[in-house]
Amino acid sequence: MGNGFRLEQPNETHEKAYKNLVQAWDNTGIKLPRMLLDENYPQVLLSFSKYKKADLPYSTYLLMKDDKALGVVTLRHKLDTFLQEFGGHLSYSIRPDERGKGLEQQVVALCKQAAKVDLALKTLIVTVSDSNQPMKNAIENNGGQPASQNERGGIEYITYRISL
Repeated sequence: MGNGFRLEQPNETHEKAYKNLVQAWDNTGIKLPRMLLDENYPQVLLSFSKYKKADLPYSTYLLMKDDKALGVVTLRHKLDTFLQEFGGHLSYSIRPDERGKGLEQQVVALCKQAAKVDLALKTLIVTVSDSNQPMKNAIENNGGQPASQNERGGIEYITYRISL
């Protein structure tokens, strides 16, 4: 993308960046995303490889800039009925000290490319809570079109479709 942001599938060379990413959550007291719970890096890599073989497989990426992991991103290879309405293909979490810097735009743009190239998807489905204006803007700026609106647990969600 020319700005230094990239998605990389975690491997042995990312251990230091990964541990720094986990530490960023530990320093704030904010609950770690489920995908970062194990600090044993070889076990993390093993878990990520198993996810690709699950019934609803997904690939995990680190959002990188230079040698720093800014967040973790998952792209689901396929969706069941529930995920079509409330999950979509994309899930991500940005490290607490990098939030509020507009990284959503980078995440969506990079995920569009990965979904098309790595997963051969034709459409990227992204679901976001109606109150998450930065992510809604990022989706719309990347060609997302609202497809439906649903409610779950008192929260309104918008499902977007992005043609690849």
